[in-house]
Amino acid sequence: MLTRRALLLWPVTLALAGCAPPSPTPSGGGASTSAPPPAAAGPKVGLLTNGALTDSGWNSLAGQGLEQLEKELGASGSRQNAGPAQAEEALRGFGRDGCKLVFAHGAEFGDAAKRVAEEYPDTIFVVSSGEVQGANLASLRFDLGEASYLAGMAAAALSKTGKAGQIGGQDFPPVVQGFRLFEAGGKTVNPKFTTTITYLGNWHDANAAKEKALGMIRSGADVIFQNADAAGEGIFQAAAESKDVLVIGSNANQNDLKPEIIAASAVLDVPKTFMSVARDVQSGTFKGGVYREDLKSGNVYLALNPAFETKLPAAVREKIDQARADILSGKLKLVSK
Repeated sequence: MLTRRALLLWPVTLALAGCAPPSPTPSGGGASTSAPPPAAAGPKVGLLTNGALTDSGWNSLAGQGLEQLEKELGASGSRQNAGPAQAEEALRGFGRDGCKLVFAHGAEFGDAAKRVAEEYPDTIFVVSSGEVQGANLASLRFDLGEASYLAGMAAAALSKTGKAGQIGGQDFPPVVQGFRLFEAGGKTVNPKFTTTITYLGNWHDANAAKEKALGMIRSGADVIFQNADAAGEGIFQAAAESKDVLVIGSNANQNDLKPEIIAASAVLDVPKTFMSVARDVQSGTFKGGVYREDLKSGNVYLALNPAFETKLPAAVREKIDQARADILSGKLKLVSK
């Protein structure tokens, strides 16, 4: 597996460049009185997501990342929303349009990106949460499990029943890993801490998510860890309508969405990661491989809601801080799969 530090050491033949054609050279003799040629257009960057950019979670983060590239690099951004069946043609469209960098934001796009990358060697394709790699193909591996482990510790300390629910959109490996480590972290604080896990089969059905959450609450869960993107709104509603029920957010820092019930968030800094990749491409240091994002990279972390952080016993806060330090030092090794 390649870390970003390793990637930066390798040469590359691809560069992040604008797609605009060169300005024509003035014809005829004598000095030209024409105005200077316009500045070159910024890099053309594509983004493929599996849902709306307004989900306050996974896809919203990708949209923010593209906006940051537009603002800081002058990029010309292009966005597409497609499911796995339409992904290949959507990615091929980015290649035809001359995009030099394309983010396929979801593990389900990996196979399509691998095929299309072979057809467009001058376009760099990057798959979020993917496993694919090649000369012009890389994956971003977000290890949300480490932050989820710490979140589980906080959840177990805040829970009065010792029971939590976990609701995911689909059982993708990173989601499964995060849920498993959430419970493992909780058990270090309360050995009797247990969780119930369910998956919706999609990332948008807020009504189904609400019903699942209400069922878990009726069974005694007083903390819900959600990784369901837009469907998460239903989980927030269920918690808000119930008594003494808290939510742990994921992907984005969701603490401010409903600060009275969201105790913490396991956060991925997707915009910062997108920028890091784009700068590698721009500087000529990109190499196809895997960018691992975790606590050590600084692009994954636990964000505690200050209103609930003060409710954690001092011993638990110290335990969470120590666990984080042990993960960073390598003393505590969490199984990644």
